[in-house]
Amino acid sequence: MPIQASRQQFGEERDKVFISQGQAEITAEAERTAPRDAELPAIDVDSYFEVLHDVAPRNGPAALSQIKELLDLIARPEVRERLIDAMRLDSPKQFVFSEVRCGLMRALTEYRTDPEVVKLCVEEFQTHPRDEESCRTAMELLKDIDLGQYKSANDFLNQLLADNAAVLASTSPNPGVKYAAQVVRGAASDAVEETVIKRALEVHRSGAAGIDEVETLARLQSAKGVQVLKEIALGRVYQRKWSPHASIDFPGEIQTFLVPFCAVVVGLVFTGITFLAKDHGFLTQLPSPRTVGIFTGALALPLLLAGMRGWYSAARHWLYERQRNPQMAEAALIKLASLLPNSSLEEDLLATLGNPDTPANVREKLALGFRNCGAPETVNKLIGFSQGKDKSLRLLALSALASKVDSDPHALEAINAASEDYDPEIRRATLKILARSRADRSG
Repeated sequence: MPIQASRQQFGEERDKVFISQGQAEITAEAERTAPRDAELPAIDVDSYFEVLHDVAPRNGPAALSQIKELLDLIARPEVRERLIDAMRLDSPKQFVFSEVRCGLMRALTEYRTDPEVVKLCVEEFQTHPRDEESCRTAMELLKDIDLGQYKSANDFLNQLLADNAAVLASTSPNPGVKYAAQVVRGAASDAVEETVIKRALEVHRSGAAGIDEVETLARLQSAKGVQVLKEIALGRVYQRKWSPHASIDFPGEIQTFLVPFCAVVVGLVFTGITFLAKDHGFLTQLPSPRTVGIFTGALALPLLLAGMRGWYSAARHWLYERQRNPQMAEAALIKLASLLPNSSLEEDLLATLGNPDTPANVREKLALGFRNCGAPETVNKLIGFSQGKDKSLRLLALSALASKVDSDPHALEAINAASEDYDPEIRRATLKILARSRADRSG
């Protein structure tokens, strides 16, 4: 359909496509008649939309083909403005279909920082909350944008999440609420924050992958959200705090309790003997009661300490839940790596990087994240890793130190030392780092 077609011509084409049997589908018809880019004339947007109002599309693909010429001209501000208005009004009828909504939002990718496009995307979560594809497309458009710079849009999302807190906390939140939670940035209301945290912990216990929940926690950009994400990543979720009716392994609990209990009882017995020998001349028939007191006191102290330590371990065992969701923990670790530098995370993540049981892909992501960290304690720890015996850890530490060659003399010294290492793989890795550094300086 040429853009300049009159209403009558458009109707004739419509009759051919929608009424006459045996004719080609509208997609093929639109492709056949679409003008080449070099031939695109000025468009009468009002006339085009009047014609669209007269056409009832049979399905999504047909509706998308009817607006194809408009999408081809999306670079023109007047076309873009009318398309956005049509999306927000769901009118003409073509713009009700998910295919059209997704197609238009993808066509707007180049303009995703335009406030009007941002507004369109955040409203999508409210106006079409059950359209999985369109809400996901809106989320994809917004996920790399700092919504903190779009206060009205971010406030809109916070209000939407606050109004739908119960939906967000449910086992199957609708797509609009789910994806809105993934793009909201910082300054979330307390109610929204608590709902997101509660939802993440419930998914963690269910054993589900929890990728969306991990993303949402990170997007909160709150200290509490990051802390919960770290607890999930490191297996430190307080089970009894959040799940008071969790099942208890009674034989294991009793055994864990009785062993330190017995140690404490024996320790107290020895302590009693010590005081009796000291204060009441107990066991005076022995050459030196004081010697007996010292001996029993020396036995009592470690037993008491061992017992208390055992009780502490038993309490942790009772309070903390066992790691039952390694998939979600792995996703949380990878997400935490992307939040570096962060002083509240670096110590724990360095320990995770140094743990040989950490999956290789997670260690790689952590090393990548540590490239952004310049705190002296962190750099010193990485240098220590680079000088250790675990070759894979040494390589990862060296890759993390590579970004600090020109800014930290200690890192440069460690990399220079590694360039003369006995292991050829270590030498090659460090020589490549030094070569890239020279090339960057000369460039």
